[in-house]
Amino acid sequence: MKIGGFNLLKVVVICLVTLGLLLGVQYVYIHFIYENPLVEQLNNINGVNNSTFVKGDNKERIIIEMDNVDNLMETYQDISRVAEQLKQPHEIVLKDKPNAKLNKTWYEGQVVVYEGIKTGHFVIMRERMEEIASSQKLTAKVFIGGSIVYVELSDADNYIYRVIDFKLGGEPVA
Repeated sequence: MKIGGFNLLKVVVICLVTLGLLLGVQYVYIHFIYENPLVEQLNNINGVNNSTFVKGDNKERIIIEMDNVDNLMETYQDISRVAEQLKQPHEIVLKDKPNAKLNKTWYEGQVVVYEGIKTGHFVIMRERMEEIASSQKLTAKVFIGGSIVYVELSDADNYIYRVIDFKLGGEPVA
């Protein structure tokens, strides 16, 4: 069938081939030029086992599988510096390795953390978290960097990492 001197079948085939090529180029760009170098940089950070990108509706999720680290704040800041290279909104998700005792301790201690954020009594917050963890024979580390509270709870080979961003004045950022 011809429309305006053009064979309709040829036009459709050319359009489909062009679309396929464009999608292929986009795939190569995203995976080999954009994501893979970032994944490699993230995986080279001390304490990061593996990182993956998951596309979301509004933001890209960067899932980080972690080892037990000495200083969560430093490791997270290294991860954030690499993640800032993304040209779109993103969320960093830390995969930790909890057990029942750690989960219970975090459940009890998170009130202390949020109260410390709300009141600005960060020293008391750290001391109380250390007391709660110590009562369960766990180790707690609390760091504050800028407007972020970093909480590490560890029990031998298991650990929980929590990174809580807050606005100055005590309101946690959702």
